[in-house]
Amino acid sequence: MATYSALKQPQSPGVYQVSPGQYPDTPHEPASPFPHDVKPPASSSAHRSVFWWYTEFAWLLIGFLGLAGVLAVLGMYDKKPTPRWPLGITINSLIALLTSLSRLAFMVPLVQGMSQLKWVWFSSKPRSLSDFQLYDEASRGPWGGLKILFKLKGYLGSLAALVTLSGILTSTMTQQALQFQTTLAVSRNQTAQVQRCSNFDLYDGQGIKIGGGDQIHLKQAIFNGAFTAPNETITHIAPDCPAAECTWPIYHSLAVCTEIVNLTAQGNETLLAGLRNHTATTLTAATNATLAMRQYQQSYSGNGIVPAQFQVMIQGLPNPTYTFDVDANNVIISDLIIAYSETMLRVDNRTGSVDMSGFRFLELALSWCTKSFATEVKDGKPVTREVSSTIGGSAATKPSPLGLNWAWSPMFQLCYGTNTCNKLVGGQSATFGAWPPGGDPEAQEPAETFDVGIWTALVTSAYLTSTLQDVLFLDQYRGVLGSASGTGAGASTAFGVALFGNLLDTSSPPPETQMSNLRGIGDSIASSVTNLLRKNFAGSKGAIDGTVLVPQTTVRVEWRWLGLLATQMFLSLLFLAVTVAQTKAAGVPIVKEDSLATLCGLSPETRALLLAAGADTKDGVQDAATKLKAKLEPDGSAIGMRLTVHPSH
Repeated sequence: MATYSALKQPQSPGVYQVSPGQYPDTPHEPASPFPHDVKPPASSSAHRSVFWWYTEFAWLLIGFLGLAGVLAVLGMYDKKPTPRWPLGITINSLIALLTSLSRLAFMVPLVQGMSQLKWVWFSSKPRSLSDFQLYDEASRGPWGGLKILFKLKGYLGSLAALVTLSGILTSTMTQQALQFQTTLAVSRNQTAQVQRCSNFDLYDGQGIKIGGGDQIHLKQAIFNGAFTAPNETITHIAPDCPAAECTWPIYHSLAVCTEIVNLTAQGNETLLAGLRNHTATTLTAATNATLAMRQYQQSYSGNGIVPAQFQVMIQGLPNPTYTFDVDANNVIISDLIIAYSETMLRVDNRTGSVDMSGFRFLELALSWCTKSFATEVKDGKPVTREVSSTIGGSAATKPSPLGLNWAWSPMFQLCYGTNTCNKLVGGQSATFGAWPPGGDPEAQEPAETFDVGIWTALVTSAYLTSTLQDVLFLDQYRGVLGSASGTGAGASTAFGVALFGNLLDTSSPPPETQMSNLRGIGDSIASSVTNLLRKNFAGSKGAIDGTVLVPQTTVRVEWRWLGLLATQMFLSLLFLAVTVAQTKAAGVPIVKEDSLATLCGLSPETRALLLAAGADTKDGVQDAATKLKAKLEPDGSAIGMRLTVHPSH
């Protein structure tokens, strides 16, 4: 193996040359392709022109166009639904493609610039020959970039290495900018509707035309409300929503409302005396008219006294009690007196007299009104709540001259009996106004009006009152003896449970609970009848259209995540510009990563010195390169410069 002792003395200070064949272990250099009298071509000045960098600048332009494409696409669809493109192409795929293009574009100048820097690095002064390998590895991938970054071979090389290493994160961080949110959007091709009653009139120009199922449906609605537990509420009619989410604006509808007052607590003795007389007459008639009750009485007729009983009576009155506002009497459909006794009563079977002092009286009024509703469907579950209601005189913008309660309208009873109602009230209607929540009926015009045919209203009043009127007889254990309906299945049973709690129990709930229970029954009856009106008698104005909301994936851009790609592009441009400037300032030809140029740039003497330093294995080459220093110096080679080795001492 050759040693450094075999080296000739340098021709110039610090420069060593080796003659071919001086070292037996060193292969001879191949013959020059040029004749001895012909010199190799000198490097052209064109190899030092900045135009030799056009490829790198073109790639940077492509990279900036890719970045602009990413910004344009994300800006176009930010806060908008995800696009649907042909062939199933997604916005993620397009962003990934443009990002990959930009990453490729900024890597080309880094690779070529780093390759050029290894020549510039050796142009200023002798440096370790191992740096040549270090720069070459740095131009080939992140691992080489990491090595040069830690060995700090020039700030420009470190910058290129840092940008190269950051390229590992480019795609991931750019994709982070693309976020997706599932929101509810308005469906353009679906319709949601909710029914309401805009007018109620069965008059067809000749008379009242009642459908085959109308009376049955009304009775069902009444009993459905009456037999709803006091602490439960009637479910509003379900809206028509073709999706899981729908909304409606606040809307108005013709409706039925209730009010209840405790007449006994008011202490109007004149009124209470009249109610006792009316109740006694009704009780006697009901007792004599009920077969079950007569049989029960006869079984105890030995002493002529019927055993103690409890009664619950629901009865109409021929005249208003005027407990409510006078104008309210113009909108009442049915006015019912609830008479009950919590003490056992005895009826003298021979005289028919009853001690009525234990009776208590409540008044329940069902009235025409308007209601405002808010309806929505969430997660497929419809929810309707009553926002406000207008009841009383303010609701009737055009009241009926005959009233709307059949029991208080003798003229209607007369025309009904003589079949002259068409002439008297045919085609006439009462108008009710609806005000928005918080509106003042006394100072504002109604937001909407609704009509009720007078003839239709009076017939409905008669049917509603007759359905609810009933008398319930309970024995001394408050077991059901019978009722005016004959079986105890009438509405009085529902009111009896509300007043007395569980039957077969002689204790009673406190008065406030009784009132709450009765108010609950009244509200349930009103809500059930209102549902019937909204469902079966929508009227001329039709249903209320709502908004269908469907899940929609929306693009949301987090712009800060694009900072890495933008920084990489600008740093690559900066790196290339400085590399071009340093190359020109150093007078180094533009070689970049040309492998053939590398072969030409390593002189035979350099290779000989590597072998002389022990570079007969791969590890030996690395060790030898660290021992040798080289500098790029001009000569007559194909690239015009060669690495001349300066061995370390």
